[in-house]
Amino acid sequence: MTQIVFKQPPLVEIIADVRWDIPGVPGVPEQLMGAPLPVPDASAHEIHFMNFASKAGAKGFGLVERVIPPGFPLFAHQAAFRYRNTTGVSGAPLFQLGPGIFSINIVPPYKSWKSFIPFVDLGLDLLLDSRSPEDKGRPFSSVRLRYIDAFGENLRQGKSTVAFLSENLGVKIQLPESVTKFCTDAKAMKPTLSVVMPIEKGTLELKITEGWVRNVRSLVMDTSVLFKGPLGPDKQVLRSALDAAHTIIHDSFVGMTSSLHELMDPEEQG
Repeated sequence: MTQIVFKQPPLVEIIADVRWDIPGVPGVPEQLMGAPLPVPDASAHEIHFMNFASKAGAKGFGLVERVIPPGFPLFAHQAAFRYRNTTGVSGAPLFQLGPGIFSINIVPPYKSWKSFIPFVDLGLDLLLDSRSPEDKGRPFSSVRLRYIDAFGENLRQGKSTVAFLSENLGVKIQLPESVTKFCTDAKAMKPTLSVVMPIEKGTLELKITEGWVRNVRSLVMDTSVLFKGPLGPDKQVLRSALDAAHTIIHDSFVGMTSSLHELMDPEEQG
């Protein structure tokens, strides 16, 4: 089956992550989601990080960077180590590992999902192989795929944020007249959009706001698909979830950016 890819996409970064529950860490109320929670028995996690480093180094990811300084507490679902490729492979991603979380991050040059998948497979193999015997059968609590895109002037071509959203992304901002009657310049409005919608087995989240990317003011679009577990500790199960998430993000992006395709230099890929 052919798929449209772009030679000049507005892509900033792709993050694929898997998460698992940590014994001894209590459930977090919804209103406190994202709050840092220190993990018990840091030594067990340190052993996992070193096991991963040994196996990753043998596969060319031997540059290890500690994110959390030694002696500082480790927090649930926050990266503690980064593992980078040292063999000069073009387009190689960054692996990140912490208590209850593993992510694969890639930035341009990025060719296609097809070219990214071998690194996803490698990362998942390293993660599963480096788990302790006690954790090998532990299921994963979620799988998430996140795309960050930045629409700069090359794509906006002088249009205001409101006009670009409406005319090129199909996002229309409608406020009540009781509010807009005070606006002196509709083109100068700076809307921020955040929506979470239920999908089968998870959620699709879309955020759009203005921001700075590589020192250039851009319209930043953050799209993520989250599939909730439990998911079995099997690479194919995790891969299938990531493939499904990619299909959703790809199809939604291609659909909403149809007026920009020629500017992004499209091509079909089998």
